[in-house]
Amino acid sequence: MVPMVIAGIGTANPPHRITSADAAEIAQKFSCETPAQRRMFHTMYRRSGVETRHSVLLEASGGSLEARQSFFAEGEPTTRDRMRRYEDGAGPLAASAARAALRDAAIAPTRVT
Repeated sequence: MVPMVIAGIGTANPPHRITSADAAEIAQKFSCETPAQRRMFHTMYRRSGVETRHSVLLEASGGSLEARQSFFAEGEPTTRDRMRRYEDGAGPLAASAARAALRDAAIAPTRVT
């Protein structure tokens, strides 16, 4: 049996990002009904330690929240709507990460079995 090794690592992110605080501002509109829930929601986002989030749902990285994420401005997207949008972006991101891992390992794609 041939031993398996991790010879290279590659990552890929969607092109646009948002601060965790802005992400919480968007998400809380769909998740919180009371002021207490909104406070708890923002606290959870702040304490997560995540400073920025990348998302295929964003259209831009700067400007107003509305300009960055018209997907949410169009109403309340369902989980199905969000997952369909993710499906469109996931393949290219996976391919990009795989190419980066192969470069990192200095391995030709044909060597991978």
